[in-house]
Amino acid sequence: MNINNLANICVQVGDFEQAIKYYDESLEIKNKIFGEFSNESVLAYNNLGWCYLKSNSYEKAIQNLIIALSIATKTNSIKQCTTYKYVLNNLGLTYLKLNDLVKAEEYLFGALKIFKNLNCVDIHECYLNVALFYASTENFKVAEKYFNDALKLKEKLFGSENFNLEEILIEYALFLKNKEE
Repeated sequence: MNINNLANICVQVGDFEQAIKYYDESLEIKNKIFGEFSNESVLAYNNLGWCYLKSNSYEKAIQNLIIALSIATKTNSIKQCTTYKYVLNNLGLTYLKLNDLVKAEEYLFGALKIFKNLNCVDIHECYLNVALFYASTENFKVAEKYFNDALKLKEKLFGSENFNLEEILIEYALFLKNKEE
């Protein structure tokens, strides 16, 4: 098991402090092995940003995600870096959490375009965030479409009884509740 896997487990159980320590350690190692301007560094900064996002530390999330975006852009590795779409998706969700809808839209729809162009099997993650965006703008019809698409794709990947559906089901239930109010 590698350090990133340990960090991911820590995030899943809500131990963000330990996850950040593991992700920081992973970043140091990746920078030493691959250099500070590598796809591996983009991944490491994205992971840190994602962890801060999950822990509601949005400013720190943005700092790390912007570094990841900057490295991907400066090294002209956007097309080769599969992590780029996740960076955009995470930035979009972070700005959505901060209620900055202009930036949220820019990053979420940038990510969605890449997910679609690459025909990614994990596009359900982006669909969920786009659904949340439309829900926040009270465009409920479009939000519901994206919630349904996210749920269908994730069920197809993991099966309808899998715990991996939990996040989408919770967000969808909250959406339906708020829509009725």
